[in-house]
Amino acid sequence: AVATRLGPVHVASHQVCLSLFWLVTMWLDSGSVSAQLLLSKNINDTQKARSLTKYMAKFALTQGLAFSTIVGGLGRFLPSVFTSDPTVTGYIAQCLPHLALQQTIVSLCLVLEGLAIGGNQFRFTAVGTAISTVVGLWQMSQATSVVDIWGRAVNTFFGMRLVSAVLGVMRVHIGLGAKNRENANEMEEQFGSVNLPPLDTAEGYPEVSY
Repeated sequence: AVATRLGPVHVASHQVCLSLFWLVTMWLDSGSVSAQLLLSKNINDTQKARSLTKYMAKFALTQGLAFSTIVGGLGRFLPSVFTSDPTVTGYIAQCLPHLALQQTIVSLCLVLEGLAIGGNQFRFTAVGTAISTVVGLWQMSQATSVVDIWGRAVNTFFGMRLVSAVLGVMRVHIGLGAKNRENANEMEEQFGSVNLPPLDTAEGYPEVSY
């Protein structure tokens, strides 16, 4: 709707950018589904949960950087594939650096959100997404060109979601740490601590005769 208000040239540029964005994002989203499923299955094992979180974060970063490189590398060829209009190709070329950067941000955002949801941070993630949406829509309403849409509004939206996802994952692991301490205290109360007498006590250990 915002691009339509700006004019047909901006609409054409926006549609090209949006098609490329969704094409790549569909691939990136697969990591989010895997992260959510794996963490939910291992949430009661602190060591596995922490190891999985580190692995998925590295995977998301690597995946995002790879797609950022691909999208950035297509920058010089992509606009002319869709149109020969110099104004449209110019706007697409200006948006492509932002699209390239967004692949890393979106990859991290989706995977970490999957980890947060897998760790039962549903409400926290939903609130973070809602706030990000409000701020993103406000910035979009202020846009004067398609470059503002992709360079400011979309970047802000996913950037804020990434911050929310990071905080959500931190809350998951803080909760796991608290749960481990609680379990340790319960075991200590139930079984007590076993203290063996020192070797040099007066009584000593009983002798064993053969």
